[in-house]
Amino acid sequence: MIFPKSVSSPQEYFSKFFAMEPQDPQITWPLINSISSRDIYMHHLYSKAQNSASRKLKLELMKELGKMMMVDEVFAFFLDTYGSNLHFCREKSQITDDQDQDAECMDQFVPQDFECLRSLIATYEDNCGKFDDYSRKFIKYLVRECEGPTMEHIEAKEKLR
Repeated sequence: MIFPKSVSSPQEYFSKFFAMEPQDPQITWPLINSISSRDIYMHHLYSKAQNSASRKLKLELMKELGKMMMVDEVFAFFLDTYGSNLHFCREKSQITDDQDQDAECMDQFVPQDFECLRSLIATYEDNCGKFDDYSRKFIKYLVRECEGPTMEHIEAKEKLR
């Protein structure tokens, strides 16, 4: 994480953020902006469970984390990778000046083969349940598989079970 020049250390950055000094958007915005909209429910449960002695809230958070881990495992298997590699860009554009952080993510495909996509989504939902906010961020990999297949359609469906 890159810290603004107005702070001297990560400890100062986080202490200012958690002290809620909204007058300095250079401090608060990078941390707020780093939370994916697909993870909001988990963050909501975490903040509620952290500030409550309720066992029910903590169990609900554990259940949500378990669902997220299951989704990660399914798509890690589907993509033949480790779960820890799922949230990184799968393909970066070619760059000429050796500045890897400036490369654009090329993991975006426009769906055209809707029959294939419907089939993969139906297979996932039949075996793993409906797509929720968190699992929707992995639909792009189903689209990628339909638009530029790396395996047979039958094999792709088997990997989603």
